[in-house]
Amino acid sequence: MNLNQSDPRSTLARWGGISTLAFALIACGGGSNNDSLAPIASTLNATLSGDQEITPTITGALGAGSLTLTSPSRILMGSITINGMSATAAHVHLGDNGSNGAVIVGLTESAPASGTWAVAANTVLTEAQATAFSSGGLYFNVHSTENPSGEIRGQIGREVYAAQLSGSQEVSKNASTAKGVGTVSLDPVTKRAAMRLTLTGLTATMAHIHMGDIGVNGPVTFTLTETAAGSGIWLSAADTVMTDAQIVTLMAGGFYFNAHSAAIPSGEIRGQVARNVGYANLNATQEVPSNSSTATGVGTLVVNPTTRAVSGGITITGMTATVAHIHTGVPGANGPVALGLTNAGNGLWNVPVNTVLTAEQLKSFKQGSLYFNAHSATYPAGEIRGQIGATVPVITTPITTTSVTTVPVSTGSVY
Repeated sequence: MNLNQSDPRSTLARWGGISTLAFALIACGGGSNNDSLAPIASTLNATLSGDQEITPTITGALGAGSLTLTSPSRILMGSITINGMSATAAHVHLGDNGSNGAVIVGLTESAPASGTWAVAANTVLTEAQATAFSSGGLYFNVHSTENPSGEIRGQIGREVYAAQLSGSQEVSKNASTAKGVGTVSLDPVTKRAAMRLTLTGLTATMAHIHMGDIGVNGPVTFTLTETAAGSGIWLSAADTVMTDAQIVTLMAGGFYFNAHSAAIPSGEIRGQVARNVGYANLNATQEVPSNSSTATGVGTLVVNPTTRAVSGGITITGMTATVAHIHTGVPGANGPVALGLTNAGNGLWNVPVNTVLTAEQLKSFKQGSLYFNAHSATYPAGEIRGQIGATVPVITTPITTTSVTTVPVSTGSVY
């Protein structure tokens, strides 16, 4: 099954490219040449997602926007367009990737529920704010009732690729409860990259960014250093510059963070950069109602969090499936079909190429509210099932109703 989507190289410009336009204003009169200073307009772009919030949010919303700063007047113009959420406010904040900062510019929605929020006319930055603009030190932040401190965020003039680390993503999966959030913030003009990893529940001995696809171990490409012993914050070297080949790999989801420990020196928790990954184990006990089938299956679902493009599928054994789907629903409850899978033969069922999730489906994925379901002639409603990215429930008694009320079910999320 195809577990990665390779973004086109042109995405680089869309995710944070910078363009500079010069306008020459020439004043002539009285036979003298009184040329005025030519104003320069610099435009920086941003892509907004929940993964860029300091604590990644459970949302399927996305956004894109740009700011244009004209010098020497320091007049600021720009806007963002969002989808998949109802925003209560939107701002430009002061702060680097990995840190929260103060609001410096408020945005106004162009029309109710339009999703477009713009900088007010005649907005002027201070010199310090203009310097922060040029150095990637500003970010868009969009707030909602559900996430009042910010639901989606986008660093202005930087491409930010995020990762969520867990023991389940290691090639030899482990039961570690440690978690981690990593980001790679790339300046697309200079190709300088700032890499940051924040760990919780783990005393790491080393941390790196490796080159390797999902389910594959690979060599170390970038070494991270802890800011202080026991801080749990690991950073790349200040002078890190990526090659063109490394940038292509980054965009294709071909790097992963790996945090090593004394208990598991090869890597205790891991997270694919620029991809959200969910796993599932399929069996009959998760069906509602459960059945006596001995068939089993394993599944993987991979989502690009900034495009909602999805890939993956399931491999099943011990049954002949007539059809297979991804459904929306929590453990212990049946739900509607979200996506159909394509039969690739030999027990393989894949997500169709070029499939893109809706905002609600991406949110359900992050909540752990999607499940694989393989149907058969014997069990047309579903013979085996597996929750994606959620803790698989341990069923000690058969489920005989359409929902679980007496059997405890442990739910989880991709994060």
